[in-house]
Amino acid sequence: MTKRKKQPRKKLLRGSRGGRHRTVTADGNINNNCRCDLFVELPKSTTTTTSNTERHLIVNELRQRLQTIGYTHMALTHVIYGRPNAEQDTATRAIPTSLVVRNNQTAAIKSKPVSSSTSRKRKLDDYDDHDDDDNEVPSSSIDCSNDGKSQTIHVLRRLHSVVESVSDVATFTTTNETLQGYDLVSLGPTNDVTFQAACRDATAASIVTLDYTQRGLKLPFSIKSNDVQTLQGRGGSFEICMAPALLTLKHRKSLIHACREVLLACQQSSSSTTKTTKTTSSSPARILLSSGRRTNSVDGTDMGILALRTPGDLMNLAKVIMGFPDGIANTCMSTTPMYAIQHSKQQTVGGRETSIIASVDVRSRIQILQEGGIVSSTQKTVGSFLQRQDSDRIIGVSSTRAEESIGDGIKEIDDNYDDDDPSNKDEMDDDGFIAM
Repeated sequence: MTKRKKQPRKKLLRGSRGGRHRTVTADGNINNNCRCDLFVELPKSTTTTTSNTERHLIVNELRQRLQTIGYTHMALTHVIYGRPNAEQDTATRAIPTSLVVRNNQTAAIKSKPVSSSTSRKRKLDDYDDHDDDDNEVPSSSIDCSNDGKSQTIHVLRRLHSVVESVSDVATFTTTNETLQGYDLVSLGPTNDVTFQAACRDATAASIVTLDYTQRGLKLPFSIKSNDVQTLQGRGGSFEICMAPALLTLKHRKSLIHACREVLLACQQSSSSTTKTTKTTSSSPARILLSSGRRTNSVDGTDMGILALRTPGDLMNLAKVIMGFPDGIANTCMSTTPMYAIQHSKQQTVGGRETSIIASVDVRSRIQILQEGGIVSSTQKTVGSFLQRQDSDRIIGVSSTRAEESIGDGIKEIDDNYDDDDPSNKDEMDDDGFIAM
């Protein structure tokens, strides 16, 4: 017998520079392209022209770094405390268009690291320091060159608020016009009351950030399974920022404790959901990883690109160090962030308009019924239904809840309608309301 020669095994690169991580989406498709960092803090600026130019340079360096290590989406984040200011915290003023969209001069600049102060000074004139507040560009794509291959990174606008009271959380609804220009809105609760309100009432916030740097090893609030179910039910996601733990040694234990706490709450939530629905399969919790705030805890300086890590490194940390299961670790940088982006678009763009249009449609239908005399005996029911619709539209309910309310209202009218009444039968035959 002739022995078969052993073929040499191919050497595979280990670590973050190895093969592509294959991410399985909810519908079974494999998505290898999306890598998102949804918390790139906007550099602070003052009124001087030099600092504005430095701000543009820092953003450009962060963008080039993220594009080089394989990210496809980044969100420039404007951080505030409390409720947003209608004048200062608008999207085009907080994050100018010149930071989101590069003009023709900056598009010609190749992505090269700035190594010396002289080269930095030469590039000062290449950046446009004027903020175009009139042009609203919620997101854009930026073409960069890397090793001869053209790649694209999408820049988004995000508003992150650190909330300390329930009254501040109540302002983050889909009817708030100040939030309409942002692609993403997130909240950072600081106590139990604000955490519960953020999961339940903040309809405009698609992300709830778990800040583990405030209170030692534990989070400043307790995560309960009911809060997880509420947030997951309205389409929200949890976020854990990695930069504080990577830059500061004392925050690393806090990161591990926070991950264990949120995983335990998610497991309890999924188990309780399985018992109530009597099903054996449950969807994994939506947890995404981002870079977060890059401030050094010692001197308060911005660490810049030193706080950024490759998607492969963060996914490995999620599996090995943070204890995430494969279903969460494989989607924390791709599928879950993209779901948060799409959900935020539906909330800020489609949710409010859909509820208003639906309410107008029901009003027109009820008005026709009233003119035909069909609902003359149910004026009280119609009035209460319209009043409930107005209250839901004011507080900013989602389109799904609005559609459910519409169905309930029409059902109430149909139940109160008497088919045996000959006058109603004549009206139905003449005006043709059978389809309703």
